[in-house]
Amino acid sequence: MVDFAGLRQVVVDPLLGFADNARKLATELEQFGSETDGLKRALSGMWSGTDAVAATNSLARDAAEYRKSSGQYGRLDEIVSQLAQALKAAKQLLESAIGMVPSIPGMIDGGGTITIDYGRLGPNPSQAAVDAAVSRAHQVHDQIRQALQQATDADRRAQSALAGLVEADVPIPQPRPDTLPTGEDAPVPQPRPDTLPTGEDAPVPQPRPDDLGGQTGQDGQGDQGDQAAGGDAGGGDAPLQPVGGLNQAQMNNAATIIAVGERLGISERGQAIALATAMQESNFRNLANTRLPDSLNVPNEGTGRDHDSVGVFQQRPSQGWGSIEECMNVEYAAEAFYTELQRVRGWEDMELTEAAQAVQRSAYPDAYAQWENLAYDILEADD
Repeated sequence: MVDFAGLRQVVVDPLLGFADNARKLATELEQFGSETDGLKRALSGMWSGTDAVAATNSLARDAAEYRKSSGQYGRLDEIVSQLAQALKAAKQLLESAIGMVPSIPGMIDGGGTITIDYGRLGPNPSQAAVDAAVSRAHQVHDQIRQALQQATDADRRAQSALAGLVEADVPIPQPRPDTLPTGEDAPVPQPRPDTLPTGEDAPVPQPRPDDLGGQTGQDGQGDQGDQAAGGDAGGGDAPLQPVGGLNQAQMNNAATIIAVGERLGISERGQAIALATAMQESNFRNLANTRLPDSLNVPNEGTGRDHDSVGVFQQRPSQGWGSIEECMNVEYAAEAFYTELQRVRGWEDMELTEAAQAVQRSAYPDAYAQWENLAYDILEADD
């Protein structure tokens, strides 16, 4: 069982950085498979005979192995990313419960034990006042237990899934030197599956703010990929300076989303909704999809595996959002999002997460709310 102190100290960025490394490897291996298939076809057209057949068969086996490994690393990314999101949601629930303690009135210690402060009820509190305080304390206690159970369940699911990958002899991804953050940034931590936070284990280490190249430790696919797939950061103006732990490529995409909103006359509120949505869906990264081979040929900043979702807003070509190339164009994707947002009746009066969900129809409808403050920080940086 994940304990109170452990959940309070959980930091998901190392897990997300780990998942990002797996995602990068999945993308590279998928591309290796495609390139090897191309070599096989070229060889078949130029060479015949017994040796040629043996060579092309060998290339075919290599291509199949690359794709198999890509799928395994993609699964590793999915498992760890889901664990990180679940732990983040559980921690938010826990912190919400802790914030309710003063209204009991009461106190809470480092182990999660709640003590009612009867003195704050007055010199002679009525039985009704005492009962109400006890009831509130039970409500807070129940919410804390719910948060700890959610974290524990998520951890167990991840451990079970990871055990299956370990049995399949999947190596843990190690980033190539050219994919690590440079300058003063430290390398993304590389946890083993058995070091993920579980039960009574020690809490996940706390990284320094500059340890990771963004909310998920993502530096995209290198400089060339960032420039090709990212936004233009305002069409010639000086790029927005990164805020909130984002890197420059992520800020460039955010700047493009803002610029499209301004061009369309969208209010700052609408731009904040779009920014929070893009952060939740892709961490401001223009993602291809390993399930759509054609998307891997479009400049991108990593890959996902959710249905046929692509781009910064994870829009689905099969659902009428546009072609693969269009959905992976940040400017087009932003305009498509704003267009759908404006069709939602009363969106400007909705909570941010409600408005975003009305457009995206996500399986995690409340997840957008966590990025509202970051969205406004980005907008402030754009002023």
